[in-house]
Parts: sequence; structure tokens; C-alpha cells
Amino acid sequence: MNSRIIHQRETYIYFTIFALVGVLIANMFINMVFILAYPLLIGLIVQVVLLQKIKKPFYRSGKELTEQLKLKNIFLVESNILGDEEGTVYEVHQMPF
Repeated sequence: MNSRIIHQRETYIYFTIFALVGVLIANMFINMVFILAYPLLIGLIVQVVLLQKIKKPFYRSGKELTEQLKLKNIFLVESNILGDEEGTVYEVHQMPF
């Protein structure tokens, strides 16, 4: 056999092996993405649904508290507005005019 033909066959064999390994790695990556993505997607949907159910009572009670404080002319001011340590909340009483 001619040495040029043998070299050409070796090139085809190496290319085929390289392509098969590449396809296997790509297949493993795609499978991993799908296997990880579905539980994460389901978890995200469950989290959003639970958050919507939990958020309503908190929002309602916070709104009621704000209305009660407005009736008493008391406003809550966060400390970072006043330049003190962050996280402290002060009551500011408004003078009735």
C-alpha cells in the first residue's frame, strides 16, 4: 500500500475518534444541563407560588400599621436618612397644623 493512503486513513480514524469524543462530551453536558435545569425550574416555580401566598398577609398587616401610624401623625424614618447607624428606625412626630 502507498504510504500516502495509509497516512490519509490514519487522519480519518483520528478525526472520527476526535468527533466521537466531542459528541460524547457535548451529550454529557446537555444531559447534565437538562437534569439540573428541571428541578431548579420546578423549585423556582414553587418558591414564587409560596412567596405570593405568604406576601399577602405581611403586606396587608404592614399597610394597616402604616395607616394607624398616619392617623396618629407618627412617621417612621430610617436612620440612614438622618446619617446615623443603619438599621435603626426613629419615630418622627408631625406637629398638627
